[in-house]
Order: sequence, then structure tokens, then C-alpha cells
Amino acid sequence: MGSFGYSATLPSAKEEYTEIKNNLLSLKIANKGGYIVEATVLGFDQFTKDSKKPC
Repeated sequence: MGSFGYSATLPSAKEEYTEIKNNLLSLKIANKGGYIVEATVLGFDQFTKDSKKPC
């Protein structure tokens, strides 16, 4: 975690997520660690792997 490793021990560091969204992209970011948990491109259909069926 480097220089900011202490922040993981703060009481305010919780296993929650913040979502940032616009008309093209949706990002789900972990409050503890600041990494991207999920990225979704909006306006496209999602399909299961090796299938032509939408999810």
C-alpha cells in the first residue's frame, strides 16, 4: 500500500463502493484501496462468453 497504507486502518475505511457514472461509462470504485471494482460501457448489449444469448 505504500505511503498511504495507514489509511486502511482508519475507522472511516469501510468495504463500500462509490459509483461514478455518465452517459458512456459506469465505474464502481472501492472506498478502501481506491481500485476499480467494475467498469461497464453503457449503451451496448452484454453477452455471455461463447454465446449469442444476451445476459
